[in-house]
Amino acid sequence: MNPYFSAMKKREKSIENHKASIRKKTQKNKELYLGQNGKNQKEEYTFPKMNNSQFQEFKSKLEQERKSEKTKTRVIIIVVFIIATAVMIYAKKYI
Repeated sequence: MNPYFSAMKKREKSIENHKASIRKKTQKNKELYLGQNGKNQKEEYTFPKMNNSQFQEFKSKLEQERKSEKTKTRVIIIVVFIIATAVMIYAKKYI
């Protein structure tokens, strides 16, 4: 009998277990992100009913929040860029 046979069997079993764990993780992620339940059917959600004026108010509120988030992100990027540029100029002069 081949002395490497048991090691080969252990490796195969390990690979099978690894594949099963990956399948389980992907199924869990699919359920979390795609809204799939255990039967692979999409879950139904109930949303509150809004009239047109409430919907427009909600929509404008979301747009304002989105604009403020974009503005904050842009300001942060500009500040980081200025700091990085200043550090590079300082390093070039004194180092």
